[in-house]
Amino acid sequence: MLVARAVPEGVMILNPANNVYFMNALASRMLGMSTDDARGLNVHSVLHLANKNAEILSPDQNPIERALGTKQPFASKDYSVLSAGAKVAVSLVVAPDPQSGYSVVTFRDIENELRVQESASELISVASHELRTPMTAMEGYLSLALNPATATIDERGRELLDKAHKEVRRLGELFSDLIDAAKINDGKMIFTLTRMDLTPIVEEAIQRFRPMAQKKGLNLVKAGAANLMPTYFTNIDANAVSEVLDNLLENAVKYTSKGSITVSLAADDKNVRVTVEDTGIGIPPDDLRHIFEKFYRADNGMVREAGGTGLGLYLATERAKAMHGAITAESMEGKGSRFTLVLPRA
Repeated sequence: MLVARAVPEGVMILNPANNVYFMNALASRMLGMSTDDARGLNVHSVLHLANKNAEILSPDQNPIERALGTKQPFASKDYSVLSAGAKVAVSLVVAPDPQSGYSVVTFRDIENELRVQESASELISVASHELRTPMTAMEGYLSLALNPATATIDERGRELLDKAHKEVRRLGELFSDLIDAAKINDGKMIFTLTRMDLTPIVEEAIQRFRPMAQKKGLNLVKAGAANLMPTYFTNIDANAVSEVLDNLLENAVKYTSKGSITVSLAADDKNVRVTVEDTGIGIPPDDLRHIFEKFYRADNGMVREAGGTGLGLYLATERAKAMHGAITAESMEGKGSRFTLVLPRA
């Protein structure tokens, strides 16, 4: 109890009947009810949750009810609590203890945190939009300078301009990724899901990256018989799937110096799986758990040399989530990596 009183967030302890057994002072202030008044009441009579649309949730929609019913822990920042007549965004955690039957519910006010994130997101979006136009112009001028039909330069000049051109293109990709990340954070990226066959989209992605792989002496292949084209229908946004596959294939080619990259497509009764497996540098266990985080990049010489924004896998997994899917990763350092896009079958 002493710890619960000291933590800087609202804490409720529920008895096996899911009634309030204890509530700390911060929880009392946020909910406008003392511990004595709340004790013995059902959690849903004391803690009223709302979704992102500011709609109060009924018990059957309530994630606390689901967590208590399944005895599985739950955490989310997608809900608000009704506090003194106002809705306050919170970081919600539900931790049931199956052995004792008691549960702990914590909720922390994240209104200021969300405002800071919104301001930062808006700043990044505006800056990226403003900078992308001159960057596009710079890339155009450099392309003209490198074109023998429009300019004559010596080999040393061409070498320097080529390096500048690559850096400008890299910055352009960074701005594009920053804009996409801002749209996803703000819920402004639109995904239109349509029932379609995933097979031709995968085939097209392989064809796009085959020249890049061949340039490095890598064998990019699709598993299975070349003349077999099974159909795997799923509800997807075709552009979003292409973006995800492009990221997985680009990473596979970029971080593989020799060997092969194999793309496989399979399905069971529930899901369709697209797997990209390489024989590249692999990912250390300490890095593997962070690779889907925004701006995360492994501290590795080859990773630094290959460049990138640190946003690719974050954007890929967010796009997969928008299609009710997920991306999984397996890897062994020095042996290679396997990334799998999982999408519900339609």
